[in-house]
Amino acid sequence: MDREVPAASDGLRRLNRYSAALAALLRRIGRGVRPGLETTRELLARLGDPQKPLRCLQVAGTNGKGSTCRYLHRILQGSGLRTGLFTSPHLVCVRERFVVGEEAIGEEEFADLFEEVLPHAEATGATYFETLTGMAALWYARNGARAVVLETGMGGRWDSTTAFPAQVCAVAQVGLDHMEFLGDTVEKIWAEKIAILRPGGVLVSLERRPGLLESLDALAADRGGRVVLPDPGRTVRVRGLPRGASQPANLLLARSCAEIFLDRTVEDDELGRALDALRWPGRLERIAGDPEVVLDVGHNPDAAREIANSMGNSRPVLLYGTMADKDWRDVLGILEPLVAGIHLAPLPVARAASPGAIAEVFPDAVVHGTFVEAFQDAQESARRLGTHVLAFGSFHLVGGTLRLLAEQGRYDFWPTGIAPDPVLPGMG
Repeated sequence: MDREVPAASDGLRRLNRYSAALAALLRRIGRGVRPGLETTRELLARLGDPQKPLRCLQVAGTNGKGSTCRYLHRILQGSGLRTGLFTSPHLVCVRERFVVGEEAIGEEEFADLFEEVLPHAEATGATYFETLTGMAALWYARNGARAVVLETGMGGRWDSTTAFPAQVCAVAQVGLDHMEFLGDTVEKIWAEKIAILRPGGVLVSLERRPGLLESLDALAADRGGRVVLPDPGRTVRVRGLPRGASQPANLLLARSCAEIFLDRTVEDDELGRALDALRWPGRLERIAGDPEVVLDVGHNPDAAREIANSMGNSRPVLLYGTMADKDWRDVLGILEPLVAGIHLAPLPVARAASPGAIAEVFPDAVVHGTFVEAFQDAQESARRLGTHVLAFGSFHLVGGTLRLLAEQGRYDFWPTGIAPDPVLPGMG
């Protein structure tokens, strides 16, 4: 005689399926980063090209693209559209990348999607990100998203998200990053990012450097597209938004994209309602407590200058960790004179910069053997000095800090429905 499976067993089964999906997905990281759209397009074709009916907006840029995407996501939601948001990387849970409205994909649905896409990923040799992109196309199409905001993973021209249709594109701030893939000058990196402009589409940018605009105009003419350069004096400040020099510019960029997509003006009061109580974890996010903790993902000197501009007269204690291929020498060169101390946290990934190697260049920085020790010592130092902790650097650094804050009962996660994934290398 069949008997009903207890609810606890159902929960365990879901957890086991989700954990198995994470482990199998993790194995695809070994395929590395592979610029080019051929595999993504082949994967999508095998899935029935679910991306083709979607109406999408895509944002590229060195810094600010994530915040621009989140603003745009909220503005389109505020206009009444069921809006999807596809971002990367994640902080604590891979399901952060798959959002409709304010809610992430569930564990069971994620496992179902992964099991559906996996045979096609195997057949095409899809990487970690290409596999997630295929899953996203299916999920947004099936969930009735009337707009999907896509954050470019890296570059633009060959990023997997560029295999989606996008009526409106934007390029946020551009600087030197991922030079081994994109080129060693701002001009080369700019060319890779503006290449997201689709034939007949619109590209929005706040860029004003004449040489860069000249190449953008030439690309638009070649593709029958249109360039929109918003008036920088038009932006409006909205209460409750993250602080920082880049935020008004990102908000202006998002507002302009939304207006083109909606074919109407977004008034100031509508903008304020749409962005009321907005959360964007780890982007100039302030967590109250003793001490206060400010979190910001930042990889390069431009990001360091932005966070420096947001400090005012405060001298926080810096908790820092980054990848070895990032320009940490210049980043810490900017921040060291402005902070009350530097605590170097080891990160659980092979690409991470060694705290010992960083300390050879910055001998006053404190090297820690574990992440927990680095966080605890940074907090104790901040309490003693009467200041706050600034957790700045890699997604792994900020994500690790969020986990510890949650353990202290000081943090609840966004989007709705997520919880931290197991701590696995490459999953942060």
